[in-house]
Amino acid sequence: MVSAKRKGLEGEDDSPSHQQGKVPGRNRGAKKPKTHSSVPAQTTSPATHGSVLAQTHTSVASSIQELQTPETPTPQPSKFWTNELRIALLVAVLKELDQTISEKTWHQVAETLRPMKPNISWNGARTPHYPGEDEKLRASSISHRRGGNCPNTLEVLQQLIAHSKTTSKVSLNLVAVLPAKASVASQQILAGFGPGVELEHCTYREQFSEPASSYIIKSQASGSRTIVNYNELPEMTVEEFTAIADKIGSTATWFHFEGRIPDVSLACMRYLRQCYPSIKISVEAEKPARPGLQELANEADVVFYSKSWAQGQAYASAEECLRRQSRLTRNASFLCCTWGEGGAVALDTQTGQLLHSPAYTAPDFQVVDTIGAGDTFIAGMLYAWLCQENWNLEKKIHFANRVAGMKVGQEGFSGLDKALESF
Repeated sequence: MVSAKRKGLEGEDDSPSHQQGKVPGRNRGAKKPKTHSSVPAQTTSPATHGSVLAQTHTSVASSIQELQTPETPTPQPSKFWTNELRIALLVAVLKELDQTISEKTWHQVAETLRPMKPNISWNGARTPHYPGEDEKLRASSISHRRGGNCPNTLEVLQQLIAHSKTTSKVSLNLVAVLPAKASVASQQILAGFGPGVELEHCTYREQFSEPASSYIIKSQASGSRTIVNYNELPEMTVEEFTAIADKIGSTATWFHFEGRIPDVSLACMRYLRQCYPSIKISVEAEKPARPGLQELANEADVVFYSKSWAQGQAYASAEECLRRQSRLTRNASFLCCTWGEGGAVALDTQTGQLLHSPAYTAPDFQVVDTIGAGDTFIAGMLYAWLCQENWNLEKKIHFANRVAGMKVGQEGFSGLDKALESF
């Protein structure tokens, strides 16, 4: 789950408007008495990979062997040496080197030995074709990346906010279940996000060491992607969520849910409605076979539908999906549906305005990586609502489509804030 709040903007009017700069939402009164319900659980992303220290040690050892002459046997350390003697020898050698090596050289050595910044990632492999059962197949490439719908959205959203020249300041929080705080995985997750994302409201399962993970096989022959998920972390409880909501609910302006556990997420959304009625709520309906997403859509201010979910409901187009859904989602102000190469469609349910934005194209554009395109589109729309209130709906959806299209043309999510430079 993603929560956002504007700094210094708590006094703004949250009521909906039919003007071009309006923010989604209904007129809501003061804070109501709290009633405990159920909670949404969010997981972060895939498994981690190690640092480069082992590679550094290997290269140093190779260099030492090359410097030795064949006639001179490699000296072996005495088994009678104590750790204290080894440390004393190392200190003596470093003192001697300090007299002969310049400060610049020392900095170069230190930089060489510096470990890479850790990352959290899903594990992906490109293969010539999808492997058959019990088949051994060589991958043409592999990649490791942070994953998860909400973490992906946050990664892009923080880039856009940092790049923006708007005076509207927004702070971002990830609310998710993570393994033990001291675990390698959690430390990598903490380090993997930039300073624009707060993780202080995550829930840590101290008896577990691995986060939720995904393993993705992408076939070059068909373009298909096969995803295997694994998550051993217990989901967030009612008490855990309500405690978090009570800490940030008074200052938060927006909560976004990815709809992983619909029944729990629904109870969570209703808790926010009852206790913090001014907060805007958005939700993603992505998985076609996941029951309960319709109920989530009915409760939200903004709903993001995927093409696969819409087709799973027998809708032939994004336009049909939104028009039919507008009769069911009485609380929603805006509905959006992405349709892959068909672009995206947005509907203002209050005015009936339906807008289509074609898929992003550019000279020499090629589809490279579609994983996370929907998460990126959501980030673009959330950015527009949070930071660009003067944009009309047409400009909002065009921008979100542009960012998502740029993501499809590259691996990963870095540098997508460039979408603002020429927009």
